[in-house]
Amino acid sequence: MTDTKRIIDALVALTKALPGANAHLMVGIHGCTDDTLRAFVVEGARLETYEFGDPLQEWNAATLYVEGVSITAYGPHRPIVRPTTDPAAVEAALAQAAEALEPL
Repeated sequence: MTDTKRIIDALVALTKALPGANAHLMVGIHGCTDDTLRAFVVEGARLETYEFGDPLQEWNAATLYVEGVSITAYGPHRPIVRPTTDPAAVEAALAQAAEALEPL
C-alpha cells in the first residue's frame, strides 16, 4: 500500500468519524502541487481541468471516491492567457499575400 493510499484511507476514516457525518462527504485539499495530483491519479483519480471566474482562471483537480467520501486535490489557480492577434499585422499580411498573388 502506498503512502498516498494510507493517507487517503486515514482521511476517509477521520471524515466518517465526524459526529453527524452522513450521506456524501467531501474533503477538498487546495493548492496542491503536480506531485500530489499525480499521486492521486496513480491511486485511480481522474485529472480534470476547470475554468471559472473574472478574470478567467483555470486549475487542475483530481478526485478519488472512497467509501462514500470524495477527496479532491486542487492545483493552484492560474490565469488563462488567450492568444490575440494584432489586427493591423493581419491586414498587412493579407495585403502582402494579395500583392504576391496579383501577377498570377
